[in-house]
Amino acid sequence: MRTGSRLLFFAGLTVGVLAAVIAVRWRSPTAIKPRVVPRLLVTAGQTNVPPPGPRVVIVDAPAAKFTWRAIQTNDFKQYIANLRAIGCPEPTIREIVIPEVSRRYTARLAAEFEACARNFRFWEAADEYKEWDLGGHRREELASEKLAFLKELFGEDMEQELGKWWEINNARDEYDYRSYLPKEKVEKLKAIERRYQRLEEDFGARNRSLTIEEYAAERNRLKAQARAEVAQILTPQELEDYEMRDSQAADYVRRRLPEAKSEEEFRAMVKVAKALNKDPRRQYQDESDFSPEEQAKKKKAEEKAFAEALKTALGEARYSELMEERRREAREKERQDLIWIAKREGMSEEAAKEAHARMTAMAKELEAKFSGLPDLSADQEKDLAALLKQEQEKIILEVMGDKGHNVFKRFEQGRAQSPEG
Repeated sequence: MRTGSRLLFFAGLTVGVLAAVIAVRWRSPTAIKPRVVPRLLVTAGQTNVPPPGPRVVIVDAPAAKFTWRAIQTNDFKQYIANLRAIGCPEPTIREIVIPEVSRRYTARLAAEFEACARNFRFWEAADEYKEWDLGGHRREELASEKLAFLKELFGEDMEQELGKWWEINNARDEYDYRSYLPKEKVEKLKAIERRYQRLEEDFGARNRSLTIEEYAAERNRLKAQARAEVAQILTPQELEDYEMRDSQAADYVRRRLPEAKSEEEFRAMVKVAKALNKDPRRQYQDESDFSPEEQAKKKKAEEKAFAEALKTALGEARYSELMEERRREAREKERQDLIWIAKREGMSEEAAKEAHARMTAMAKELEAKFSGLPDLSADQEKDLAALLKQEQEKIILEVMGDKGHNVFKRFEQGRAQSPEG
């Protein structure tokens, strides 16, 4: 075959093959690009037959991705509405929302406690940490506010339901009064306290037959050991600040002495109390190894040493002012006690006030009479105390009559139980 004929033959063959391929593609359904539509639900009277026209392929459209962020919001009313909209059961809604509301209120109370701790004017808290009143009434205020808010959200009283969610009552777990210290040091302090508390409890459980003195000795040993560990964690300044807020010496100054005029004065008073091992919970009556006379003598010597040290630290003028304020506070406490006892015995408040005024005047006369004398002996002090008691009883009987016997008896019992003794 000639070359020209061959070329024509192959050209014709190629055209034929292309024509066949085109014909096959034209007849194939894949030649039509399908139109994708989402699957539709069929209602009564409808069929699933696709409409006439080009072939339609039915596929499931991908659902939008669910995220909790689309449901959750800081607006609790909207939050509840969103949960209901997705079909969340009502009990589950409450289990989600109520704890979250409780956590919010707990966080508020904890934040207020922490602010109180940071700004705590410890040198002014002469009356049982008066700043910490927040812990009582403020917790109740926020608990009531939370209850009202839940009622607004759910349209009904939620007090019984709220019993399951008690975070607001444990807000103190969320803060620490030592927040003036670095957080990591606070955690270490808490660990030390927990450990030594367990040691003290274990010691008491294993040694139930110990005397009060023996138990107190071990308790003091553990406290001293714990303080030594605390001193290893804190800087000298941090340790001093810690002692000013949380120590037996600081507690003694707050409970037993008039309120300091300044932070510096309070620190000076605490340092003196710490040096002389003053403890407001100490009771000399527990020291059974000593006779009553020895106990009184020991107490007098310690009080004298404390007085001299305070004079040196504060100056004699300020010390005298402080002691006069202490006497005024003691007299006011006696007055209130006498009024309360008299009322319990059916006497009037006016009678109690009159008796106390006369008792105070008599005590001042005796004080002026003996103030110029040198140090009294134990017997002289005993005689003076007996004379004071006799004159007080005489005044109460004159003012209150026969009921004065019971009033004076209870008054003396209360004074004997007082830490001031």
